[in-house]
Amino acid sequence: DKEKALRDTVGNLIRDTAYFGLLQPVSKELPFLPYLISASIKDSSINISPTTDFEFVFNLPLKKQINHNTFKLKNIIDSSAEKISISFKTDNIILVKPLRKLLSDVWYELSIRTDSIFSFENIKMSDTAFSYKFKTADIRNYSGISGSLKTNDKCNGNFYVIIKNLIDKSLYRTKTNDKLEWTFDELPPGEYEFEVYCDEDGNNKYSFGNAKDFRFSEKFYLPKDKVVLKPRWKVENYQLEIKE
Repeated sequence: DKEKALRDTVGNLIRDTAYFGLLQPVSKELPFLPYLISASIKDSSINISPTTDFEFVFNLPLKKQINHNTFKLKNIIDSSAEKISISFKTDNIILVKPLRKLLSDVWYELSIRTDSIFSFENIKMSDTAFSYKFKTADIRNYSGISGSLKTNDKCNGNFYVIIKNLIDKSLYRTKTNDKLEWTFDELPPGEYEFEVYCDEDGNNKYSFGNAKDFRFSEKFYLPKDKVVLKPRWKVENYQLEIKE
């Protein structure tokens, strides 16, 4: 059938079309093995915040039963172990949090043994060891900022102020007091911008609303303020203004 025959880019028929091949499908379904795609930290990193959390992204949803020995965090100087919590941010992202603020200007090692990690379909991850050594930042060089919130809008709850580092995109959050005052201590030097939201449902986090059981998202504000925080220098009495 010339209408269905293969042609080159000019439109000429390809004459020799008599060849064909046979394909033999694999009858057995091949399993998808879970593996680590990325981590929020690289080996030999420096200037890591003492309050940082660590994210590990996998290619597949995982079973939520993770052995407590899978992740270990230790101080390299004295080999002392740090207590951590292990949770799932999503079905394929594991979040590791130190239970206390790490020491300043100290080397740590976060290690992973994958032999106890299984995919949601109960397929075991290959037995591999990962190790991430990192040095925490010297908080003596950190900065800070405090001030008050000025607004004519009403909040049936508490206002939260978020400050975002424009370089590494890290976020820091605090709740205002009864006088709408807020404080951020121990911030890495850099340029920052603000976000504000009203925690109307009192769950201490921003709620995006719900379409099924219809519920509006909580009010949020994006002030145009940008501030530069210098090392070892705290900004005080900063007035952050938001409007309805």
